[in-house]
Amino acid sequence: MIKLIKGFLWQAFSIYGGGFASLLLIPHLARTLKPVSFGDLSIAQSFAAILSLLMDFGFIYTGANRVAKTKALHGEKLGDLIAVMFVSKVIIHAIFVVGVVLLYKFTGLVPLEPALFWSAVMWAFSFAFVPTWIAWGLEDHKTYAWLEMAPKYVSLIMVLILVNRPSENYLVLVIQGSAMLATATFGWAYFLKKFSPRKQVSAILKSSAQMLPDLVPMFVYRVTANAYLNLPTYLLGLISDSLNVAVYSAADRAFKPLLTLTEPLLRVLIPNLTKSVLFRGNGVIKRKVFASLLAVVALAGFLVFLMYCLSNPILLLLLGREFLAAVDYAPLQVFRTLVLILPLHAVSKMLLVAFVGSLSTRCSIIAAGTQFFSLSLMLMLSMYFSMRLDGYLMAIIVLVSQLTTMILAGLATSYCLAGGKLKFDGLRRFRSLYMREEGNSSE
Repeated sequence: MIKLIKGFLWQAFSIYGGGFASLLLIPHLARTLKPVSFGDLSIAQSFAAILSLLMDFGFIYTGANRVAKTKALHGEKLGDLIAVMFVSKVIIHAIFVVGVVLLYKFTGLVPLEPALFWSAVMWAFSFAFVPTWIAWGLEDHKTYAWLEMAPKYVSLIMVLILVNRPSENYLVLVIQGSAMLATATFGWAYFLKKFSPRKQVSAILKSSAQMLPDLVPMFVYRVTANAYLNLPTYLLGLISDSLNVAVYSAADRAFKPLLTLTEPLLRVLIPNLTKSVLFRGNGVIKRKVFASLLAVVALAGFLVFLMYCLSNPILLLLLGREFLAAVDYAPLQVFRTLVLILPLHAVSKMLLVAFVGSLSTRCSIIAAGTQFFSLSLMLMLSMYFSMRLDGYLMAIIVLVSQLTTMILAGLATSYCLAGGKLKFDGLRRFRSLYMREEGNSSE
């Protein structure tokens, strides 16, 4: 129990500490860069975030899972696994760097100046290369927290010192990328020294090539599940101008840390809910399923109410009156729309991870399909309204997309729990199973 509590505290420290570092950076950037330069940086950051998702290739989930299993079953082979993963990451990163450079040179799909483009590529490479998931798989939560936190606060201090003009917006990515690259180098050196590989180099290369196809399903799920957080800013950069991007991204930067407020609760509840669902055949669906969903909705709903009431002072504090006046206070309306996503996001994640994704391979595919459909909907709506797309309309499109995800997640949960037969009375079915369990226990 003490180990679990310590792990939770370290996880909370890394999650909330990272969000706090991001919030501390917003006032400096908003006041130093001004709206247009701020918008250009936001496009580059969204591009870098999407590229890092591709370069991660699902390792944050698949890698952590393999490390945990190898540690439990074949601890002596951990060094070989880490070496294989290192080579796999180098191969994946090289492929995506070459691909994105060709995309930049020969298409118009990357609307960035050269300095911003190359700094964004460096940021993505470095971010995806930090081996936090090895520490996660080893349940070394302290090392995980420091690998997450150290580059964020070192780069925060350096940005505050070195970035002082709108023309220096690219330095934000360079500084952050350099800090993460140094952290990645330290992390890999630490794990490879602690768990020395025994395989020959040729065997490691062969195993790396064999590992890549196995990573594809989780890669697709992670990209579709997380792209909607960064894609709107990039879409605005392609369709609209830097000022509209600044409006949306300013509100988005204030909103994203709020998503982490429910994360520790979800990380505690989801494993327990998954265990309950996996034993559904024995009638073991507890009242805690309903209580957990209620707790998540209540927490997220309270945050929505609180953020809606405090939106004006929060944005004034983060962005400054000069920035808000330059864009007619438009980020305020965008922020109030985005906070409505909080309960939708929390419920969707709980349903897809705790229920749908844990039941079977078919249900895992359904979970990925749910995310892909919602992402496609966001793309289609953005294209349809492209002639008048601005920050507020983009926020509404993201909200509609997340609402669609939650509805589909509910239907997918009903489908998978019913063993493949779609039922729309999901709540009634949960209650009937619970009552059956109570009857069995009383007998």
